[in-house]
Amino acid sequence: MNMPDLKCASQESPSPFSYNGAKGCGEGGGAPLHTISAAVQDALNDEGVIVGNTFNSATAIYELLQGNGSLSTVEHQARSARL
Repeated sequence: MNMPDLKCASQESPSPFSYNGAKGCGEGGGAPLHTISAAVQDALNDEGVIVGNTFNSATAIYELLQGNGSLSTVEHQARSARL
């Protein structure tokens, strides 16, 4: 009740870079998920694991590896500092 009346309008501004003036409206926020999934798939390729999900928590990756018959998930080796 305390809000004033709103005036609505639209303004077209065609893109000068496309033949019909259309502008892109993609969902760029999902790109990192697919990039990470591709990196996980590349890392687990030698184990025969196929990543079929875009959310790859540590538990999900562990279960993928366990389902593939692998007993170890990640081996970490510390590097000594070179001077």
